Amino acid sequence: MFSKSVLRVSNTLYKALRSPRRAMSDYAPTVKEPHMNDIPVPHEPFEVGYRKRQVGNNFVLLSGVAFFTVSLFL
Repeated sequence: MFSKSVLRVSNTLYKALRSPRRAMSDYAPTVKEPHMNDIPVPHEPFEVGYRKRQVGNNFVLLSGVAFFTVSLFL
């Protein structure tokens, strides 16, 4: 008997205190649809970008070889 009263009161309080919710029927999407104009375009020639990437890749390769060599002999 007492538990039913407590449950009823808690349900009433929950309904009164919860934030109002919007119905999905009036939902307006805020996310922009993807479009081909959103794809980035190159701003430098391929060779220039390729050489920049290769400098970084070669640094990582040489760092790995150096670390392996040092750890092998220590």
